[in-house]
Amino acid sequence: MIRVYALCTGFIELDRASMLSDLAPGQPWTVPVLSFLVDHPRGRLLFDTGVHCRARIDPVGRLGAERVKRLTVKSGEVDDVVPQLATLGLTPDDVRYVEQKTVAKAFYNRPTEVLVLRPSLEGLLGPLRKDPWFRRRYEEAARFPVGDEDNDVILFRHRSGPHVPPLR
Repeated sequence: MIRVYALCTGFIELDRASMLSDLAPGQPWTVPVLSFLVDHPRGRLLFDTGVHCRARIDPVGRLGAERVKRLTVKSGEVDDVVPQLATLGLTPDDVRYVEQKTVAKAFYNRPTEVLVLRPSLEGLLGPLRKDPWFRRRYEEAARFPVGDEDNDVILFRHRSGPHVPPLR
């Protein structure tokens, strides 16, 4: 049986006018950031890991000054992905795959396996793949065709095998 869980992995506050063009600026709006856990017989897949813990601690350092002018992180420690997994009785070791909208963030969280859509790989991850740090830690393990060759999904596997805890 396949089960899908929606996890609230943070909150951000932004101006409603940034999302709805017919509104006047100055209307704060706090919205949840969602992650989805798919519990599948062949392994658990986590779609996104939510607001990064460093965005709570050092928003300017993590998000940049321009982005911080437009949004405020309203998350607490309990909103991080690890405590949210714990509400289901799980740890990061129980998650086999991670799909991340922000590819660099996926590797920063250091899961055992990461699925990457090829356009993300070529654009954002291209320079990272050449870095010795990356090559020592990850290897390309499989490719899954999705339509044409330009849209392959590529599986990267951490060379050490077991999950390495995220940096905090």
